[in-house]
Amino acid sequence: IYSGRSLGQIALMAENYRSGLIWNTFMKDAKISQVNSVLFRDVTAPVINRFSVSDPASPTIGYTHSASVNVSIDDYDAVGIVRWLITETAVQPAVDDFTSKGSAAKLSVYTIAGSADGLKNLYVWAIDNSNNISSLSGNSQAQIYIDATPPSMGAVTADGPNLTLTDRLHASWSALDNESGIIDYQYCITDGAIDGPIVRDWASTGKVAEATVTGLSLIKNHVYYFNAKARNASGLWSNISSSGALTMTQTAPSI
Repeated sequence: IYSGRSLGQIALMAENYRSGLIWNTFMKDAKISQVNSVLFRDVTAPVINRFSVSDPASPTIGYTHSASVNVSIDDYDAVGIVRWLITETAVQPAVDDFTSKGSAAKLSVYTIAGSADGLKNLYVWAIDNSNNISSLSGNSQAQIYIDATPPSMGAVTADGPNLTLTDRLHASWSALDNESGIIDYQYCITDGAIDGPIVRDWASTGKVAEATVTGLSLIKNHVYYFNAKARNASGLWSNISSSGALTMTQTAPSI
């Protein structure tokens, strides 16, 4: 047999289980909150498990030609992280820095302040509701190399200027990129002008700075141009460099 007093307690317990109303009302009391903050103060800082920086538009991991990069942060805090901050120095930020420079949402994009070409070091920090700040660790820092300078394309040297083989054409070239290096060369052959009709469309030679193109049907008295370009590790292409005019002096043999 339950008394009315017991039923009242059960009703309160049921409502608190359903909505949390009793506990939330109790915790709104300033004195209770003050005592709770002393007894159960969070003294454990957030932990950064992983931090990475990337440019999805770049063909090579670890390189970018843009100051705006993607970032990925994996972290943990038992109570909850309230703000994040990325810096370009390894000095732990102050609490006020999170308020003035930090983000209340976990960052996914960051713009590098020092955007000149070169290796950039980035550091991520997190702060929780008790103002505990994460520590510097190997997991909280990442690097990316900015190369915003296109490769410099050298001269294209092709067999010629008079051509005698109607089915093939050979050329070599050079390019320079002192920042991230050349990762790909491409070439094409045009008829009549550098930007004329394409005889052989753009094709890659990888890192090989020459090509012997076969299977052509070059026409007597036509003028051809061998064009080449280079791409660096950050994804930038050089200007197109072209050979001099190459004139076919022979007629293709009849079969």
